[in-house]
Amino acid sequence: MDKTSININRFEQDLRSLKDGWPVLDLIANRQAMIGVRMGGSHGVKSVAPTPLNMGAWQLEQDIDVFARKLVRFMGLHAHHGMNTPALLQGGILNLPRIGQLVGDEWTRQELSIYAHTLAERLDYLLDPPEDTRMVGWCPACSHELRADEQELAGGYIECPHCHAAHKIKTIHELDMLRLRLSGVKGTPTQLHRLLEPWGIDIKAATIRQWAKRGIIQPVEHDGNAPVYLIWDVWQAHTRFDGYDRARRRHQSAKKR
Repeated sequence: MDKTSININRFEQDLRSLKDGWPVLDLIANRQAMIGVRMGGSHGVKSVAPTPLNMGAWQLEQDIDVFARKLVRFMGLHAHHGMNTPALLQGGILNLPRIGQLVGDEWTRQELSIYAHTLAERLDYLLDPPEDTRMVGWCPACSHELRADEQELAGGYIECPHCHAAHKIKTIHELDMLRLRLSGVKGTPTQLHRLLEPWGIDIKAATIRQWAKRGIIQPVEHDGNAPVYLIWDVWQAHTRFDGYDRARRRHQSAKKR
């Protein structure tokens, strides 16, 4: 075996974890809701596009795919154009004993090994999350998935289990919503409720309709008879009227009893 400064056994185990976990991850990542997306122009063009129900799984799948292609490229393997991600990972596994010859730069070998381990940890965390927690977004410092229990959601802060940086949950959620805002994501009250709930953002469809009746948010179009709202408008209403401050007050009141 070539002499390298990386742990070959752990590297192989991480690659196998990514390959074996891919089918389940792919099923989760491709569960979709039909959500309206602005196509362009000042007024926009109505379009209904599939949006992942689990954004964390979708993002992780994209990251693993990019990594697999990067691994094959650095190893100098001639991958077929139509090869899928598990096949690319398998190619990396089979040629891992020769990585010292294929990837001459030690720093690059280290980087590939560390990132494979990070992805494997993220996959394990997503497929086997701690009980009674919800995914709230990604750590801005290290990109690790962040999950919070009900007490943390009410308290408003969370610590990243990977890099131990502390974050305000409202800030993490706002970063999540900014990603969706840039895509112009919109939907009916029911669609938006289903999209946001897995993130730990519990906005009832009835609440969205009530905000509309009070003139707090305005529909941008209609899907049949159902009004369609921008997710960013709903998010702003949530943070202002019915979100974090109220949840924190309830939690603090319960502690005093």
